[in-house]
Amino acid sequence: MQRFLSRRNCVLGLVFVVSALVVGCAAPGKYVMKNPPTTDVKRFGSVEVASVSTGITEDELDPATATELRSAIIAAIQKEAMYGKVAPEVDMSEATLQIQPRIVQFDRGSRTARYLVGFGAGKAHLDVECKFVDKETQRVIAEGTFIAEIAGGLFGGASDQEMMSKNVAKQVAKFLKKGK
Repeated sequence: MQRFLSRRNCVLGLVFVVSALVVGCAAPGKYVMKNPPTTDVKRFGSVEVASVSTGITEDELDPATATELRSAIIAAIQKEAMYGKVAPEVDMSEATLQIQPRIVQFDRGSRTARYLVGFGAGKAHLDVECKFVDKETQRVIAEGTFIAEIAGGLFGGASDQEMMSKNVAKQVAKFLKKGK
């Protein structure tokens, strides 16, 4: 009986430690609208995602991140199935909402701090400003900053730019679905 309790306690302890290390690997992200929508973003028939610009040097940011982010935004919006067409280029046959993403900040954070201290210390983050533009009139409909963070994880969690790109993309799709 004592061996059973000891084994069970070890298993429960291991499950607890692993879940404590894994939980919080990548926070779901958030967004803050600088300029809330002036018109309903759901009224457009299609969405065009422009090339991602960046004000960050390549030694700070993996050059593939901009391409990954654009693809992730397209995939996240397509998954929500709110628009007839979502692509890098859309013709002007129907009302088109153009998203103009720009990476404004990337911080790898400190993996050591995430591992040793936890509780958000040393977190990595990716900040992307997006302008939502009526392609026909070139009028900016909305503008906001979309933020992804990695605050922990197994052995401190990696500052995975692809994972953070996907989290930013989910926030963009969430904004379009809510319309605000």
